[in-house]
Amino acid sequence: MKNIIFAITLVLFTSCSLAPFNATNSGRSLGNGNVATEFGNANSNYFMKASAGITEDLDLGYVMEFGEFSTSALLAKYSFLNNDTGPSVAGELSYGSSETTSFYSVGAIGSIAFNEAFEVFANVRFNSVSTDETDIEIGDSVGNIEVEKEEMTYLYGAVGFNIWFNKSNGLSLYNIYIQGDGVNADPQSSVGGAFLFKF
Repeated sequence: MKNIIFAITLVLFTSCSLAPFNATNSGRSLGNGNVATEFGNANSNYFMKASAGITEDLDLGYVMEFGEFSTSALLAKYSFLNNDTGPSVAGELSYGSSETTSFYSVGAIGSIAFNEAFEVFANVRFNSVSTDETDIEIGDSVGNIEVEKEEMTYLYGAVGFNIWFNKSNGLSLYNIYIQGDGVNADPQSSVGGAFLFKF
């Protein structure tokens, strides 16, 4: 049984074809010792994300997307402006690789929490992906994105809001925009959403 769990975990951590489409939905950090999970759908792909507050301003995490394609990434977010209410700003990095594909992204997140229950956000990322036909072929579509090259560089943007029903449970909804070299988005935007949980 332990070997089966290890094998499944290894597949999840090494699966990779494109950078994840889910949004980072707050410029605020989780805070030291706090944990958060998300379950949702972004650009027709399901995802699960888990993050932990390592310090008051630094979060580390892992995300896995599956459905039309499979990918996973290690995540880091650092909040430069970190407020429970009002504006917050953070930078983020992500990285994923397999034997045939690798990608990284660098981005920024700005958000404004009007109170404990409502927050709006914008997330922008630069993505660089190098893949081959083992993972995804030219002409394949993922949601509204058609792959045109094996080497892709593109901008990702997401704008949306979070609603918190209480301190532990919430909902995030957003629009996704992708533009760049090696990908074609038609229609230009897609949607994403997630159930949010904090511990």
